[in-house]
Amino acid sequence: MKKLSEIDDDTLLTVTPKGYDGTVMDKEEFMQSSYYIDRDEVDVAIAEETFASFSLYYALECLEDDMHEDWLSNVMSAIPKDVRERIEAEINSYLDKEPTYYPGEAVDWLTEDLGE
Repeated sequence: MKKLSEIDDDTLLTVTPKGYDGTVMDKEEFMQSSYYIDRDEVDVAIAEETFASFSLYYALECLEDDMHEDWLSNVMSAIPKDVRERIEAEINSYLDKEPTYYPGEAVDWLTEDLGE
């Protein structure tokens, strides 16, 4: 577990108050936020970046329940492999520009003087 003082000001953190959805902010913003600092039960962690990945097969599989039995295999067979790969590559190029974050290593912020 890292101490808050060991982390650079621009390091992104996940900040999750008990019973609420978390948010992502940098250390400097967190330290200036009395909304979080004044709460006892807030989990803080270093934000780990991750990206979504698009699969045409999976997207079509989500539609399959409302279709006839062989629908998915027929559709996948009808779309040439190079077209499927091009569609996935195009969509994934946009997804690669928009990360999301999940909690990584926990941060000890309760035992520090935040008035630094």
